Amino acid sequence: EILGGKLPREAGLLSIALDPFADTPEELAAYGARFGAGPGWSLVNVPAPALDEVLRRFGGPQPGADHAPLVVVLDPQRGEMRR
Repeated sequence: EILGGKLPREAGLLSIALDPFADTPEELAAYGARFGAGPGWSLVNVPAPALDEVLRRFGGPQPGADHAPLVVVLDPQRGEMRR
């Protein structure tokens, strides 16, 4: 709702699964359907060996830990990342 008509032309959403073993493509598709994911919203499962590094770079939760939603805004034009 906040991004309105900007998806997918001007903005995008990326949801990263935190459990690479349980968050199957089917689980991610169901999650996306539950929250109305459409064009411009990608749901991905990062392989276990790389997940720790991805989360560390985004300043996210430790794998397996409880977590609150985290929003990271990437601005490639300015080379900025904001939490």
